[in-house]
Amino acid sequence: DKHSLENRHATSALNYHLTTWITILATAVLLVVVGLLASIVGWGGALILIIPIACFGILAVGGIALGSYVRGITAGVRGKEFSYPLTYSFVK
Repeated sequence: DKHSLENRHATSALNYHLTTWITILATAVLLVVVGLLASIVGWGGALILIIPIACFGILAVGGIALGSYVRGITAGVRGKEFSYPLTYSFVK
């Protein structure tokens, strides 16, 4: 059934996983681009700040994702609807 609770949860979780991975990859690419630009311009000292900030961003996204996964699993087990935060719908 297209409208069953399990299918809605699976689609929502898949969309959240895709959104999370794209966010992490975009952060990593941004880190590389900013790092290259900083090294070309001669701001080697800026890398000392950029790397920890980017790592913190990736860890923050991972922590938020982990918390959302746990809340989604808990809602699914209880048979309730759950909406993941900040999710783009890739799969309908």
